Amino acid sequence: MFNLFLGAVILAMAPISVKMIDASPTWIGFYRCFFAAVALLPWTFYRVYQSRRKSSFVFRDRKLLVFLGMAGFVLALDLLVWHRAIVYAGAGIGTILANTQVFYSALFGVVFYRNRLSWRLVLSIALAFVGLLLLLRVGDSSHHGGPRFYDGIMF
Repeated sequence: MFNLFLGAVILAMAPISVKMIDASPTWIGFYRCFFAAVALLPWTFYRVYQSRRKSSFVFRDRKLLVFLGMAGFVLALDLLVWHRAIVYAGAGIGTILANTQVFYSALFGVVFYRNRLSWRLVLSIALAFVGLLLLLRVGDSSHHGGPRFYDGIMF
C-alpha cells in the first residue's frame, strides 16, 4: 500500500516540477524520456538476453515493430502536448487537457473498429467534457490567471 501511495505522490509531482523548471517544454519532455530510457536500458538488454536463451522470440515480426514504433511516436506526441499544456495553461489544467486522449481513443475504436460504447461510458465522457469546459471557463485569465482562449486557440 505504501508503494502505491509513493507512486501516486511521485506522479503528482511531475507536472509541478515541469512548471518549475526553466526550460522549454520540448526539452523537458526529451530529458524525461532520455533519463527513463537510460534507466530502463539495462533491464531491456537483460530481458532480450533471457528471451534469446529460452525461446526464439526477439522481435522478428516486422508488423509488431511497426506498431511499436507507431505507439512510441504517439507517446512522444502525447508528452509534447502535455508538457506544452503544463507550461502554457498550468499544471492542473494542462494535465486534465492532455489526459482527455483517453476519450479520443474510445472514439477511434468506434469509428475504425466498430466498437460499441455502453451508455455509462458515453455518459461519463459527456460529463467529463462538461467538467472540463467548466474548469476552463472558471480558469479564465481575467479571474484566476489561468489560460486565455480566443477563437479556440490557447495563448
